[in-house]
Amino acid sequence: MKAMEKNLRKSMWFAFFQRRNFYPILALYFLTLPGALAQQIGIYTAIGTAAGFLIEIPSGYLSDRLGHKKVLVMARLSMLFSTFCFLIGSNFWWFVLGSIGISFGFAFSSGTHDAFIHETLMALKRGKEFSKIRARISANASLISGTIIIALPFLTSITIILPLLVTFITDIAGLFVSLSFVSPPQKLATFKSWKALVNDIKRAPKAGFYPIVFFTGFISACLLTVGPYKEPLLRSVGLPLVLVGITMGLSRYVWFIIGHNIEFFERLLRGKRLFIFEGIFFPLFIILMAVSKQPYFILGLYVLMLGYRYGRESIIVDRLIHRITNERYKATMLSVHGQMNTLLSTIIIIPFAFVMGVSIPRGFLVTGIFLFVTLWITYVFIFRTSKA
Repeated sequence: MKAMEKNLRKSMWFAFFQRRNFYPILALYFLTLPGALAQQIGIYTAIGTAAGFLIEIPSGYLSDRLGHKKVLVMARLSMLFSTFCFLIGSNFWWFVLGSIGISFGFAFSSGTHDAFIHETLMALKRGKEFSKIRARISANASLISGTIIIALPFLTSITIILPLLVTFITDIAGLFVSLSFVSPPQKLATFKSWKALVNDIKRAPKAGFYPIVFFTGFISACLLTVGPYKEPLLRSVGLPLVLVGITMGLSRYVWFIIGHNIEFFERLLRGKRLFIFEGIFFPLFIILMAVSKQPYFILGLYVLMLGYRYGRESIIVDRLIHRITNERYKATMLSVHGQMNTLLSTIIIIPFAFVMGVSIPRGFLVTGIFLFVTLWITYVFIFRTSKA
């Protein structure tokens, strides 16, 4: 059991090593390569996203079929491969491979790591602590990650490739962490036929599972939509350039605080109160960012909104797990959550990009109104189908 308990501490390091803290400077590094074009950044990112979308649910099923630990090792190998491609890459195609590697790394770990933590806690007879333990694992990883993100300008001042070199070393360490995991008891999925598999997956979730997936998916999609435009918005209202780049780092500290106080938020947002709160909170903050002219107010709104979104994720995952009836498909169903986020993001980002092209504040305003309407429509289905 002591070896099993070490899984929890190792999971924090695994979560940290999965973070791509160099990502804010990756596009800048790409543009230093001979012949690199700005539009190619969007192309290699889109190819990677598409690859991740296609592998998301299959990776979850692979985890349920082969075992969670094996797929977590595959996640670390994918991340190591991607960093290696970026390091030695001298043209666009290396960055395509690197982007695919990142997407595979996230897909292999998204539902699987949560399922692995849950199985570990069940083996330790601490299953009821899942939300608290997962939140703290994620929060501690975010604290280290936030510090590194804020330090990126200092690392790149030495050489722009230094963050990638550091990540390559930590990716090797992360691989050894995944190899050292102790596999908890797991009921493996069985394969009889494709028809039987589809039917098993259809029966796996209880009522209320998919409305929650859609509800949180719309939030993730809209935050991803406004995310790339936060820097131009902040610059347009006069925020000093040196402060624009620290928003992600500061949000990680909010994430840390929420993660270590997750029990308070669980009590405060019991049942459907969580969805009522978020149905107001996220749209309101995005709309306030659109209409405000105060740079530090907008900065604070975004930091709080992003920090809360990731800090409370353990509550969402815990509720989804309690709506999975077949334990053999735990990672598969949690991967559905990740794939829905990607699908909704892909659908929403493109049309809203045209609005952002006309006016960024107007784009934020339209996104906020759209999110408010879709969340409350989705809430009706959550209210009808089950106890939240």
